[in-house]
Amino acid sequence: MIPRKDFQRINVQTARELASRDDVLIIDVRDVKAYKKQHIPEARNVSINNLAAILDSAPRDMPVLIYCYRGYASQDYARAFSDFRFQEVYSLDGGYDAWHQSEIEAQDLDAQDLTLKTMALV
Repeated sequence: MIPRKDFQRINVQTARELASRDDVLIIDVRDVKAYKKQHIPEARNVSINNLAAILDSAPRDMPVLIYCYRGYASQDYARAFSDFRFQEVYSLDGGYDAWHQSEIEAQDLDAQDLTLKTMALV
C-alpha cells in the first residue's frame, strides 16, 4: 500500500512554478460563478459533487495544486487528496485572492518599468 503523504501549503510564487508544469492537476474549489469569472489557466472546477470522480480517476503520482478563495477550504480538499494517497498535494496559501493580487502587482511593476524607460528616452 502507498503510504499517506501530508499536503503542503505553498505561496503564490511556488504555485506559479508548479502551475507552469505540464504534468500538474490544478483544482479550483470556489463556486462555479467565481470559476467562470476568472481562474488559474488549466484549472478544473471541483466541488463536493464531483470530488469522488476526480479522486477515483486522477493518477496518484500526478502533482495536485488546489486553491479556493483565501486558502482555507483548499486545505480540506488537499487533505482528502492526501487521504486518497496522492503523493504530491499542494494548497495555495491565500487562495485565488493572493494569486490575483500578485498578477496586479506584476502589472503595476511592468507599467512602472515602462514609464521609467519612456522617461529615459525623453
